[in-house]
Amino acid sequence: SFTLPYCNKTISTWSDLIDSKQYGGELLYGSDGYGMDDPYSWYDQNNTELRHSMPPAFSMYCYWSGGHAISNYADTDLSHGDFSHQLSVYGAGGHNGSSNFAMHYGYLDGSQFNMNEGLPAIEFADGKARIIDHMWVMNSTYAMNCYISGNGLTAKIGPDDWVQIVATGYAADGSKAGESKFYMCNGPDNIVRDWTRWDLSELGKVAKVEFNVTGSSDNGYGFSQPAYFAYDDVAVRFEE
Repeated sequence: SFTLPYCNKTISTWSDLIDSKQYGGELLYGSDGYGMDDPYSWYDQNNTELRHSMPPAFSMYCYWSGGHAISNYADTDLSHGDFSHQLSVYGAGGHNGSSNFAMHYGYLDGSQFNMNEGLPAIEFADGKARIIDHMWVMNSTYAMNCYISGNGLTAKIGPDDWVQIVATGYAADGSKAGESKFYMCNGPDNIVRDWTRWDLSELGKVAKVEFNVTGSSDNGYGFSQPAYFAYDDVAVRFEE
């Protein structure tokens, strides 16, 4: 158990980390809805040993600047595919019937209009480098709707369009260890619609992995597709 100090909430189970609403809740946006002085965080202690802490932006923390939110929201109604349903996975729930999962939001694209200062990451709390064997990934309802239909900020995915997750691994000394990429969509006929295994072992031994979402869609203000994906069942190799 631990306490999120900005809302004085004690976290005893994964479900305690799920916000009461998908946009503007106190866990991800603070009590006033405009951010927190301390980060939303979690730690998978005595299991994978991975932890996550929301990256800062402008000396504060808020999910609109990126993070890995624990969620159990699931929705296949594409009319709900907007930011107000941003924690929903497109499906029945977590991988293999699990009761929750993590929802990544965050990207850096080099655009002057992108105000994010860092990328969401997972890292080993003890600082040791290990091989992350794989995780299971799935599209969010928000992203799925925009890939198929577009919205006021982005066009739908065309034949030559794509969206990709880029995982960058770092060694214990902070040096780059490797990179792995995974297509969440590659044209309108190749969109991830089921939980899919992503092999991350090619990163080698890593102490930290940052995740970015990138793609071909650009509305003149930078990458324009929703920078979300859900992940679940992260597997780590521990040496005997």
